[in-house]
Amino acid sequence: MPLAPVIESERLLLVPLMEETVEALIDGELEVAGDVQSLSFSSEFVEVLGQGFLEVHLRRMRERGSLSGWFLRAVVRKDDAMIIGDCGFHGHPFDVGRAEIGYRILPSYRDTGYASEVASALVGWAREQGEPSVFATVQATNRASLRVVEKVGFAPVGDLRVDDTREELVFKIDC
Repeated sequence: MPLAPVIESERLLLVPLMEETVEALIDGELEVAGDVQSLSFSSEFVEVLGQGFLEVHLRRMRERGSLSGWFLRAVVRKDDAMIIGDCGFHGHPFDVGRAEIGYRILPSYRDTGYASEVASALVGWAREQGEPSVFATVQATNRASLRVVEKVGFAPVGDLRVDDTREELVFKIDC
């Protein structure tokens, strides 16, 4: 399966993860995962992502492996090759019904503009793939992510009730 190209921004590389890498991360084999893609994964990275999240992405990757650009990516700083988060899409737009981004920056790297840089790069990549628009859902209480989508140029389009305790707001940007 050909791996999608790395998305590059000013300070970051958004590196698509291979199935073998995700399998090793699920198994807790950080060195094996790192060897597969020449990256250095931390236990913090794996803990923040969580077993369930990784398993969902692995299943989606296996179902649509040739479309790997739409799945999980590591956010890597160019200057020191440090993995500072993850990002990607909720799946291929054909399966999800739209191009929808997700991003997460590890706590020690927040408040640096990285999340906005990631979101902008993902929107740009989706545009290159011919997507007419990109969506993002943000928990109503997540002020940092609300600032990110505003900064990148997303506009609110409605809200989506997830459950009785959490509400997510839906945003869209036209490409």
